[in-house]
Amino acid sequence: MLHWKYLKLYRTTHVTSTVDTSNIVLADPREDTRPRWRFAVSLGLFGAALGGAVVITNVVGLTSKFAVDADALPNDDFVYFMLVGGLTGLVVAGLMGYLMNRSSRAFVSSTPRHALGILPWAGIGAIYWVAFSLLVGGITLPQANVVLAYVNGAIPFVDFVGFTLDTIFGVPFRMVSEGGRFMYTATLAGLLFMLGGWVIDRLAAVTNVQLARYGPPLLAAALSAIVVALLLLLSPSVLWHIGNVTTATQLYR
Repeated sequence: MLHWKYLKLYRTTHVTSTVDTSNIVLADPREDTRPRWRFAVSLGLFGAALGGAVVITNVVGLTSKFAVDADALPNDDFVYFMLVGGLTGLVVAGLMGYLMNRSSRAFVSSTPRHALGILPWAGIGAIYWVAFSLLVGGITLPQANVVLAYVNGAIPFVDFVGFTLDTIFGVPFRMVSEGGRFMYTATLAGLLFMLGGWVIDRLAAVTNVQLARYGPPLLAAALSAIVVALLLLLSPSVLWHIGNVTTATQLYR
């Protein structure tokens, strides 16, 4: 029975005298997702401002009367196109920000995360440029026009359903025909998204906890405010020259 004696001694010295775990703080499961969501929201906010600017300058560039008759954009049109472009840009940029910063990239406070270089961000900017153009031209703007017509009473509910189905089934065609005309204006937005996203990413990866936490959303808000301010301050004639493809091609002749 000697082995039972040693077994009891082993359990007493090794099992019952283990380290006290009462003072150990368990990791918060939300610690992985909070910085990830902050980064996605920051990119989404900046992408939304750029998306609204793309739609407004594109619409103005295709409407010559703005350059001749209007001193300022109509408030209703400005808000409407800003919302459509902003929501589209928010979805595209926010989704990219969420997917590119998976939890495997060490979004935890104990492990530093390395920011992407300027070349990867050039690719991300190109993805934003193409994805936004196809989505806003093929889905969001056509469907928003249908919803607005129904809300204003211009079409009955039956036509609303019919036009909605037509929008759904015509997505591939509209992505090429309608989305293609946004490509020119969205080129500058893709470039700005590349530069702004690169800086936001570097802020999100700094070792200073407070700067990494509040820097990206504050910078994104400041950049977005600058974009919206330029849309409000620039005259429609200037926006027309920015968004008009014919004017742009004449510059290189």
